[in-house]
Amino acid sequence: MSNSFAPQKDSFGRSTLLYEQTSTEVIPKTTPADIITEQMKKKFKPVQRYKLTAGDNITLPAAKFIMNSIRTNFGQVEVKTTDPNVVLEMDGSFVYFTTEKDAPFGLRIYEKGVPESQVNITVWPLNVLATMVEVDVSLDKATKSKIAKIKRDIKIEQQHTEIRIRDKESELILASDPKFQSSPYEYRINNIFSQIAGNETPKGYNFIEGIPPKAKYPCRFDAKSETKQRLISSRRIVDVVLVQNTHPSRSIVLREEQCWTSGDIISTAILNKATLKPNEMTEVYVMRDRLYYERIKNRNNRPSLLN
Repeated sequence: MSNSFAPQKDSFGRSTLLYEQTSTEVIPKTTPADIITEQMKKKFKPVQRYKLTAGDNITLPAAKFIMNSIRTNFGQVEVKTTDPNVVLEMDGSFVYFTTEKDAPFGLRIYEKGVPESQVNITVWPLNVLATMVEVDVSLDKATKSKIAKIKRDIKIEQQHTEIRIRDKESELILASDPKFQSSPYEYRINNIFSQIAGNETPKGYNFIEGIPPKAKYPCRFDAKSETKQRLISSRRIVDVVLVQNTHPSRSIVLREEQCWTSGDIISTAILNKATLKPNEMTEVYVMRDRLYYERIKNRNNRPSLLN
């Protein structure tokens, strides 16, 4: 009687059991995350459009390692995220985000000051091209009224700020006008600044190449500023500082006292105007006493009788 459980053999008499065991394939288990990833791959488009209602939740695919953008219908969008490592930038109604991780994360976006307008977006990172997302959020009447009131209040505050800026600018112009200066010394300094502002080189001054590192950033403005030119005489130095307002949406006021950062500075002046709108530039002139530090070094101080 033949044994049905005996190992099967090939034509050479070798057992086939080893080959049968090694040929068994292991099928990987599919996880819920794998299923969603495949769904997101099919859903991905370079441009995505969504019409939502406040309180909605959606999941959308976006690129890893590349900046993605979301355009909303909010006037001033505010964003909170569940991942502190996501790089976020807000500009008006736009949100820009970049992630380097595979893990999905949440973005809660809403009109600034109106959290009841929020929607929640779960971003699913993929190895795809950058995406541009358009999100149109439908709001109820009460929320729209609250947003309109906030915008009115902001506009009124901006108008008041502009008035304060113009008043401050007028004060600065009057303070720098030689007609309002009683000292001949101050008049001579203002005359030098006026010549430099008129693209002239004052008598006795010469341009020098290279700006010392300590003199490159003499002013503490809330704006980008750097010394680009230097004129020098036997007793004075004038640094010409280029200032640019790099803020995307607000004006800034420059104050001369923001450049009084070291003991050798004796006077400062601002070209044309002290208010810069976004991307506007101007020149600031900083006059230094060339011999100041030499005098300090050679000064013969009297010993105090109290020590």
